[in-house]
Amino acid sequence: MNTAGEDPLERRRDELLAIVYGPAGEPGDEVVAELAALERELAARRGEADRAAAPASTEPPEALDHATTDNSGAAVAGGRLRRLRRFRPLAIASAVLMLIAAGFVLIGPVRGLLSPARGLGVFERPQTAEELLRADPVADAAGLEPGDAETLRAVGRLFGHEFWVHRDAHDRVCLLSRRQFWFDWIDECVSLAEFEEFGLTRRIAGDDIRHDARPPRIGRDDAVLVRWGSRSLDVEWTVEPPSEIDFDDRPRRPAS
Repeated sequence: MNTAGEDPLERRRDELLAIVYGPAGEPGDEVVAELAALERELAARRGEADRAAAPASTEPPEALDHATTDNSGAAVAGGRLRRLRRFRPLAIASAVLMLIAAGFVLIGPVRGLLSPARGLGVFERPQTAEELLRADPVADAAGLEPGDAETLRAVGRLFGHEFWVHRDAHDRVCLLSRRQFWFDWIDECVSLAEFEEFGLTRRIAGDDIRHDARPPRIGRDDAVLVRWGSRSLDVEWTVEPPSEIDFDDRPRRPAS
């Protein structure tokens, strides 16, 4: 039964569909043509209603293509789907490129954190806050040349001793060390070639290590060899047994 609100175009389309798919046999060309025209008109009307209902900013301009129809009159938004399918890989590729670029930006600082400077590379990094604070007092106390303070870098503390490295005016590499609390600084320098081959070594006698800073395995007659070399992150150490120690060559304690 017809109602007052029924669309005449939709009613006529339904009548034509009944003829095309009904039991009367194959429909004439004029019926098929009229049905296709109605389908196109209804599809165009639905597309206009959808575009009017959708917010203007929710879709990119290329997605607002007119709907197309196939040979049977069924409406499909082919152009829109094809453009969206092309847009999606481009968006993904752009996001990947942005992530890669961000990775290159961050890789330097991250590498610096994961791979601290070794050997002479320590002079290529800026001084830390502690080094900036203490460099001038350490240089003055050790009697270094003017300008040496800018090259001072801390390389660790061991057995109550602190260790710094620096470059001098003769382009040598130097290991500066001191037993903490009012002892004198000891500065030992070698050429770049010697450093690359042998590194820098400071021998500390066992009885020159405070009791509270000497591990049980190290006796008073032992000696600790502290070394900083071309592949060192900070100072490294080994223990020499008494039979291998040249006692005439060991550092002496300052007179009290």
